[in-house]
This record gives sequence, C-alpha cells and structure tokens, in this order.
Amino acid sequence: VTIDGGKNWVNYNANIPNYCLVRDIQIHPKTHDLILATHGRGVLIVDDISPLRLIDQQLLESSVKILPSRPTLNTMGRFGAAYPFAGGYAGPNASEEVVINYYLKDRVTTGDVYVEVFDQNGKKLMQIPGGKRKGINKVKWSMRMQPPKVATGGDGLDFGGFTAPLMPAGTYTVKVTKGDESASGSVVLVKDPDSPHSDADRKAQYETQMKLYQMVEDLAFVSDQLQDQQKSSQDVLSKIKNIKSLTPLINMYGKDLEEIRKTLLATKESKGGITGEEQIREKLSTIYAAVAGYEGRPSEVYVQGMSTMNKEIIVAQTKLDKIYTTTLPKINIELIKEKLPALKLMKIEEWEAKKMKDQGVKVVKP
Repeated sequence: VTIDGGKNWVNYNANIPNYCLVRDIQIHPKTHDLILATHGRGVLIVDDISPLRLIDQQLLESSVKILPSRPTLNTMGRFGAAYPFAGGYAGPNASEEVVINYYLKDRVTTGDVYVEVFDQNGKKLMQIPGGKRKGINKVKWSMRMQPPKVATGGDGLDFGGFTAPLMPAGTYTVKVTKGDESASGSVVLVKDPDSPHSDADRKAQYETQMKLYQMVEDLAFVSDQLQDQQKSSQDVLSKIKNIKSLTPLINMYGKDLEEIRKTLLATKESKGGITGEEQIREKLSTIYAAVAGYEGRPSEVYVQGMSTMNKEIIVAQTKLDKIYTTTLPKINIELIKEKLPALKLMKIEEWEAKKMKDQGVKVVKP
C-alpha cells in the first residue's frame, strides 16, 4: 500500500495469507471492495478499502479521526450464512452492519475508547466499545438503538429486553472518544431497493415499534418504582417494632402494592422459567418483539393489542397514584412524628440513570 504514488510502500497483511501469489487485482467501483485473484488460494475479498485510500500525511498526524464509510443498506438481513460443502470452503458474506472506521495516531494504553451513535435530533442511540490499536480501527453498529429497559422481578424471562428497534434510513452522527479527545463524522443508511415493503409500511412499522418501546419502558418504571416502595416500606417495618400505629398502615400499603404488581407481571414461581402466566409485561413484550422483528407494516392484531395494553397500564397507574396519594402520606406523617426518614418515590431521573448504568453507557458530566 502506498500513499505517495509509489515512492514508499507498506506491506498490507491483515487477514491476507502469507506467500499468496496474486494474479489479478480489481477494486469494485461501487462497493470499494479489494478483489484478489490468487493462484491456489481462491479469490480473496477485502471489504471496503475506502479508509486505506483516504490515508494521507494530514490523517497520519491526526490524534483521532473518523473516516467516512460507504452507505449501508437499511435492512434486518438479506444474505444469510454461507454453507460449506464437504471438503470445500465458503467464505462468509460481508457484514450487513454499519462499519464505523476511525484512526488513532497512537495506541491507547490507559482509559477507554468508545464510539457513540446519535440520531438526527442528537439523541444517543448506542455506545460501542472501541479498539485501542494504533492505526485504523473498526466497530460495527447493528443499525439499532439500545433494547428497552424491561420490568424486572416476577418469574420467567422478558424477551422484549433482547429486542432493539431498527432505525430508519437516514444520516446518523458518530463520535469516537479517546480520553479527553474526540472526533465526529457521519454514517448513512439507505433504503434497500429489494425490500418488498413500501416507504409508508416502513414508516408505520417504525412509529409503532417506537410507541411500543416507550410503553415497555413506561411499564418498567412503574414496576420498578412500585417494587422500590415495597422494599423501602419493609425495611422501615423491620425497624419500628414498638410503633403500633405504623405497622398496620405499612402492612396494608404492601398488600395493596402487591395486588397491583401481580397484574403488571407474571409472579407464579416455576422451576424451568415457564409458567404459562401472562400479565401486562408478558403480553406487551410479545407484541413489541413481533413488531420490532418485522420490517413491514404491523398487522391490525398487534395495533389493537397495543391499544389494549396501553389501557391496562393506565388503569394500573391510576390505582397506584391513588395509593401513593392516600396511604403513603399517612405513613410518612407517622414516620416524621417518630423522627424517621419519610418514604420517597423513585423519580424518573433516578430510574433513567440506573438504566444507563445497567446498559453500560458511559455518562459524561458537563
């Protein structure tokens, strides 16, 4: 590889077999793939050598820099995996994820390197750990944002927490951070020309999945806030053995909260993680995962199901609000009389901070 018209050359051997006799070289005019026809080692393809073609002295002197990437088809997948026949070899298909290239002048020995992806409104969609090696590094983005934070507790798994929404076609900002230094660039998602779904169908899918995404997170906050109150009130109960006026109040408070919790998520115990019980969390998760896992317009069954789940969440929240505005103040009045700290409801800001920590998102304070 030369960056000065052939005056100086550097051996490029990343994933290229040693002693490989190359008979012909082509660079694909659209995808910028390097195609090497060899003697005895088949045809080798190095995906998108655009970053190599952008190397110049100015780049080499940059501490950190984002390199342009080729547009990526906005799809959930269209190629599948290669199947090797007996005694033969089939190379894997090119990645269908967005490849983000960045350059580091020096190897990073201390601190973190990470890449962030932002939408057109500046909202952070994903944070990806980055490589620290000197030179050109690559990370891949699945074109999705973080999966939703799901309601915890109860029994069984909530598979909605493993499903992240696919982002629509458009231009997204990417930022690589190395210690106190950073660099920004962009990546482009383009419509898949072979997709059988119209723009209107894709728009309906995106808008529906995002509504469901928010409902899943709203339910998680309601559930986590409720369970935090259960734990806090039980902690108080263990410390007030001699305060008779508080014990029945807290017991009633816990009982009322538990009745609502059982409507929010499955609570029956099981040994294998499957009980067959379905409450709001389980039903909502099924609808969300189905809509987020399909590129086309959601069926009317899922749209109606979303409406039903939204009504059930509102009913549960209304019942909780009534408890929080009646029983909770009575408990706090008695606690204050005894010079004990009052019970406080978890705020949405606290829940959001915990969510980001659980997701491994690095929070940079201004």
